[in-house]
Amino acid sequence: MNSEESPSLDKSLILKALIQSAKLRLVFLLAFAGGATMVIAGQFTVPLETFFAALMAISLTSAGANVLTGYIDRDIDAKMTRTQHRPLPKQLLTPRTALAYGLLLTSVGLILSWTVGLLFFLIGVGGLLDYVLVYSFFTKRRTWASVLLGSFSGGAPVLGGWVAATQTLSIESIILAAIVILWIPGHIWSLALSYADDYRAAEIPMLPAVAELPTVTRSIALSILLLAGLSLLPVISGFAGIWYIVISLPVTAVVVAGNLWLAISPSKRLSWTMFKISSPYLFILFLALIMDVLV
Repeated sequence: MNSEESPSLDKSLILKALIQSAKLRLVFLLAFAGGATMVIAGQFTVPLETFFAALMAISLTSAGANVLTGYIDRDIDAKMTRTQHRPLPKQLLTPRTALAYGLLLTSVGLILSWTVGLLFFLIGVGGLLDYVLVYSFFTKRRTWASVLLGSFSGGAPVLGGWVAATQTLSIESIILAAIVILWIPGHIWSLALSYADDYRAAEIPMLPAVAELPTVTRSIALSILLLAGLSLLPVISGFAGIWYIVISLPVTAVVVAGNLWLAISPSKRLSWTMFKISSPYLFILFLALIMDVLV
């Protein structure tokens, strides 16, 4: 564990550390998915004050959750090559500061959630608890299934976005949330495969650290195939049309083909490539859905 004593640091370095600990790229992706869902569900009829309150609530709660998981994981982050340069392992922030910062962000996010509506607030709380407690605190150090159990939190911004626009849940919202949930395991395992030794050193039973390479790559391919099938449901269900097909189908084909090849010819190098390709995949799917609404 890091010491509670903070070294003397330039304020700009502290600000940079606060921003880094929030993981803004991940926050952007989740906020984009939630905002896109509001557009899809509301067909551009959501009041601006509701739209921005929901978007800020998703962003702040997600950022706070990232900071809190960093606080929980600070000891194992220090043991891993990929994470040892994060603010807490490098002592750019004290654990006490990180905890206070994470609680502040999540508190403001949940207060904003309350102004959007009770159901939106409950979804936000559920997503927060799943990511911080179920995934990071209880299961990450105990079971390879932690990613599966924690992936439900990824669907919360989508469910919240639908509720913010319609004040109800529907089969369409569940389909969109399920797309995010199924995207997460393959994305995370592809990354973890490149750092399996790191996870072993930190004694974290991530799937690539406890299973043979062929088993991992087949598991990734299976999750991607399920995701690809699920990505067709918006069309089958009738709330996505030609623009969604034109934009999403070629990208889905590339992702599926790459991961099938990974299962046939397992390698860490190809796994890293598929991780980089999968990063914008979710963004493209929701962008395609927005294009359908626009056109």
